[in-house]
Amino acid sequence: MKIRGWLRFGVMFCAVLGSSAAAFAQFDPAEAHQLLEQANSARAKEGLPPLAWNDKLTQAAQEHAQWMANAHLLSHQVGNEPSLTERVAATHLAFSSVAENIAFSSDKSEDFHNDWMHSPGHRANLLSRSSDAVGIAVLNHNGSYYAVEDFAKANSADSPEQAEQRFGAAFNHERKAHKQSPVRIDPSPELRAAACAMAERDKAEARDIPREAKTHAAIAFTAFEPEQLPQPILSLAGNPQIATLAVGACFKATSTIPGGTYWFAVTY
Repeated sequence: MKIRGWLRFGVMFCAVLGSSAAAFAQFDPAEAHQLLEQANSARAKEGLPPLAWNDKLTQAAQEHAQWMANAHLLSHQVGNEPSLTERVAATHLAFSSVAENIAFSSDKSEDFHNDWMHSPGHRANLLSRSSDAVGIAVLNHNGSYYAVEDFAKANSADSPEQAEQRFGAAFNHERKAHKQSPVRIDPSPELRAAACAMAERDKAEARDIPREAKTHAAIAFTAFEPEQLPQPILSLAGNPQIATLAVGACFKATSTIPGGTYWFAVTY
């Protein structure tokens, strides 16, 4: 007997199973790592980079497998269990996208990977270019097997100082591409505080950024990585009149961005 489910960006398929007494449950790490090898073999055949094993995603996958086993239910969200995004966010992983494959079988010999690869939704998750990390759980619950693969695009969560340095390096790299001289990047504690304040409000607005009299304008933006420069910043890279940028950064997860993002306040 086998039942499968998949979830990607909020799309859900589920099925209900009959109940049984819960007396034995054990995770099988060897089977989980075999599924990782199979996933990366399939990705290699498609010219895709391998997925990295992630302990935080594995924690989320194991918790979900246990929820399903306890409820005797195959679903991406069981009862009052947190959603996939909430489960992954609770591990404190920084991420910009998540997806999930789930499956059930009463047969230990079930080839979960092969079944997933022959299902369009599961295959799409396994071969997605949007994911670079995975956590996998295979749970033997009274002779029934629950498998979970949690995929994510894992991001960095650097300190403000590191984020500001990375932003400055990326900006001056763009300056070089435009054949412009590098500018001075001034980390600003005041702008850092403004960036964190925007994060607290969960909204990036340039009008909330304090400006000194000598500055021309302010730019507020969010980015999953400091090197992801928005168009207003890219436009500045080609401006020969720019000599200095002041920047403040703050990494924070919010209700609208549970996986966390960098908040930036820039003046020039």
